[in-house]
Amino acid sequence: MNRHRSGGLFVGGTVLIGLFLIGGTQVAAHQRHPNGKLQLAWRTEHINTVTAIDMDARTSGAAPFRSTDAARVEQRDGRQCVVGALLMFDVDDAFAFNIDETVTIELVLDRKTSTGLVYYHDRAGRRPQAETVRFAQDTPRWASVTLTLEHARLANRLLTAADFALAAPGIDLTGSQPGDSPEITVCDLHLKREGKPALHTGPKGTLRLQVRDGVKSALTPARIGLYDAHGRLPLPSQSALTFTRWEDETISQSELIPGVEKWPHDGRYVFFIDGTYEAELEAGSYDLVIGKGPEYHVLQRQITVTAGERTALDVSLPRWIDMPARGWYSGDDHIHVQRTAEDNARISAFMRAQDVHVANLLQMGNPSGYFFSQYAFGPTGQYLLDQYALVTGQESPRTMQLGHTIGLNGTQYHHPLAYFLYNKTASAVRQDGGLFGYAHTGLDFFAQLSGAPAGLALDLVDGLVDFVEVLQFGQLGTGLWYDFLNLGFRLTPSAGSDWPYLSLPGADRYYIQVAGEFSPQAFFDGMKAGRLFVTNGPLLELDVGGQSMGAELQAEPGQTIRLKAVARQNPDFGSLDRLELVVHGDVIKTAKAKPGVETVELLHELQPQTSLWLAVRAFGSEMGVAHSAPVYIAVDGHKRCWKKEGVPELVARYKAVLEALVSLEIDWASQHEKDSLSPEWLRLHWNAQREALQQRVKTALTWYDSLLAEASAETPE
Repeated sequence: MNRHRSGGLFVGGTVLIGLFLIGGTQVAAHQRHPNGKLQLAWRTEHINTVTAIDMDARTSGAAPFRSTDAARVEQRDGRQCVVGALLMFDVDDAFAFNIDETVTIELVLDRKTSTGLVYYHDRAGRRPQAETVRFAQDTPRWASVTLTLEHARLANRLLTAADFALAAPGIDLTGSQPGDSPEITVCDLHLKREGKPALHTGPKGTLRLQVRDGVKSALTPARIGLYDAHGRLPLPSQSALTFTRWEDETISQSELIPGVEKWPHDGRYVFFIDGTYEAELEAGSYDLVIGKGPEYHVLQRQITVTAGERTALDVSLPRWIDMPARGWYSGDDHIHVQRTAEDNARISAFMRAQDVHVANLLQMGNPSGYFFSQYAFGPTGQYLLDQYALVTGQESPRTMQLGHTIGLNGTQYHHPLAYFLYNKTASAVRQDGGLFGYAHTGLDFFAQLSGAPAGLALDLVDGLVDFVEVLQFGQLGTGLWYDFLNLGFRLTPSAGSDWPYLSLPGADRYYIQVAGEFSPQAFFDGMKAGRLFVTNGPLLELDVGGQSMGAELQAEPGQTIRLKAVARQNPDFGSLDRLELVVHGDVIKTAKAKPGVETVELLHELQPQTSLWLAVRAFGSEMGVAHSAPVYIAVDGHKRCWKKEGVPELVARYKAVLEALVSLEIDWASQHEKDSLSPEWLRLHWNAQREALQQRVKTALTWYDSLLAEASAETPE
């Protein structure tokens, strides 16, 4: 299988693949790195490489950065300059590697294209933190800037194995200000250091660690933090698990994002082991932290490594709760890891260390091809071990114009030939036995039409959408989901990490109730039935008239229906704050958690007069959110469980989105992944499919009008 497969497009009966003629000019479909990685031929003293990338949400300490145009090297008035939006610098290891000291960077920037800069670096003891510098209006053209990198570690731990990054303030999605430049131009750079010795070079002892499941007593994969007296993680030994970040970066440690990935230590770097770990460590005291997802307690203890001696630890990691024993299995719907069959055991150990029972590994496409290739789809592409499964899926089609989509549990990769006609791919995925949904609906990073993926408003009308991804990057976004539930659609929530772009696998997850024995198919059957909740910590139970999440109840008008909901949270992941009952998107009852209590219970009686949907959601006092799938109550046989009085406003809102789509032109300035597309190539796709798309919009607008007429009728529903 090729690493990238070119897209195809039917134009006048001809299939155009990978290369197009526009006005007599050949336009190639670029096939590049999934994060726009581009190494630049710019050198200066003590810098090995300069690499441009598109995005860094994990290590920047700020909002996700997005690049604009292609990075490049240019001559500016006789100066050799590097120009880009987000530039990663790898310091020569012979100059500085694995240190803890102040490093100074002296820069010269061209003010013609630089209004300031954002910078961050690999820090000892703590994760990187972005800082912003903005130039005053009277700053001369060749602006001299001195940056002080405190506690610089420079151990190649940033993306692209870099040590520090420089970015334009205009690409910070939430921190940019009017007038900020989308690029910076660096024309000179010098490094200075204090000259302290490298870290952890003193007399050594040996640590041998074994981690066992507290119930089964068998060795188990786990997440490990091991921090010296200054909170610094020694570089992991070769016995640590390696895992893939992007298609070409294999790493053995990762930083944790505050507010997104819970961890009880100020040290934010961790590594993973497959049950055992052995390393030579500098003699001294260390804080050892061991975790394995929200069902296990997080173990913390202090250990001492003595020079010339062997320290052996056999640790039992206690369970807080056993969800599989209750019939519930965790999953992550959104993981990108390139995979061959030979990679399965290593990837499975990494997922089991996070306690992710079903890891959906998505081959990711755009109109030029795909990334994160999978060796097989369907049962051939599944890898099962001890009720943990790797399952192949796809994130495609995905555009800024219509949104990003996910196909789960299909038997093949359905590459769209007509890329903007999502219904064709959705139909193919579902006819293939898979589930089709929309990604990132709780975030607003991935849509040219602000506020909604227009494709969702289209595909729901055709009954092609099974789920929406509402929990990601620690953010629960229910606005779109609630809107479409209130219009009467049946729609299941989902959650995923979007590794390696956003969180570590399993940071945002969903739990599915499996009927009978576990299997990937039983898991997806439960998802299709809506027997699930999404969470990044709290766990939910829901009983509505003897039924649970995803169920439909039949009721007579005014019939009393008793509801019981329970939320609980592992105290090592924080404390609960409240549990809420939501009906048609409105909170109608709240149960507050008592301090120090792991569980909160909510009891309620409903006497519905008309059909409705309801759900429960929980919030932690610091971080942590969870949301159940809806329960639908059909009163007097009416299956449309909408919020009837809200339909006019919602119909107007989504008709406006679709009407804007009809006249939309490709906005190259807001387009992501410019490195793998060209504006001409993208517009060719768009214009070739515009007529068919417009017809879909026309049909959908008629459907929304009929829905409005139904809601406005004077007769009862």
